Amino acid sequence: MIRTGLLTIIILCLLCPVLFAAEANQHKSLAQARIFYESGDYTQAYPLYFSLFQQDPANREINFYLGKSALGLGDYEAAVMSFERVLIIAPAADEVKIELAKAYLGLGAEETAIHYAEEALAAELPDNLRQEVEAFLKELTGRPR
Repeated sequence: MIRTGLLTIIILCLLCPVLFAAEANQHKSLAQARIFYESGDYTQAYPLYFSLFQQDPANREINFYLGKSALGLGDYEAAVMSFERVLIIAPAADEVKIELAKAYLGLGAEETAIHYAEEALAAELPDNLRQEVEAFLKELTGRPR
């Protein structure tokens, strides 16, 4: 019993620096990915976000920005998959629905795009997002919402 406890402590002491280093690297990569994304350099941001996604596939922020980067690259299928994962993680993430609408429109699925835009519009959105969704729907349908 004592040997098992001692062995556990030794293993934890050996693993802790490795785990902390991995977490530090993840934070550094996330910061770098965010810099690339915010500068509009999606070709640099996307692979970093994808690598982060592989390390933490249930992370809402990583999936969201992976989708936004894919959208920026015109990879609408990858964007849809990322945004759908966000909705699985957080079904009330209404801001993601307008991004899904844009991605589905890029795939040529206009009705699905309208559906997601209308869902987003039905939610309580900040004024700037509400105006974006209304403009998107007006452009798609030719009539104000």
